[in-house]
Amino acid sequence: VERLAVSGPYAHTRNPLYLGSFLMGAGFSIAGGVWWLALAFAVLFLAIYVPVMRVEEEDLRQIFGADFDEYRRAVPLLVPRLSPWRKSGEKFDFRLYLRYREYRAAIGGVLGIAALVGISILRSAY
Repeated sequence: VERLAVSGPYAHTRNPLYLGSFLMGAGFSIAGGVWWLALAFAVLFLAIYVPVMRVEEEDLRQIFGADFDEYRRAVPLLVPRLSPWRKSGEKFDFRLYLRYREYRAAIGGVLGIAALVGISILRSAY
């Protein structure tokens, strides 16, 4: 039985994975020391992913109907709310973490950090 995810990070933002990807990309852009790259990243990210989020939301609305409409009215698209929408007794489920391949964001973060370290080493060597 499919249920709408509304607990954990989803109680603060409807798109926690996109938010995390945005923050990592912006952080790496800023850490790279090129200010315009961070600005370009932000503009491109929003131009590409906000329409994707809207399409995904239409799919969720078709599946979950009024439940999704209520959730959509209460929880922001990307910028998180400070307090959770609802308190939930649901706990983190590692099987779902693996099933939805959410570990890819962690791998991307590690690779990004490694790239920044490599760039820093190369800059100091030359």
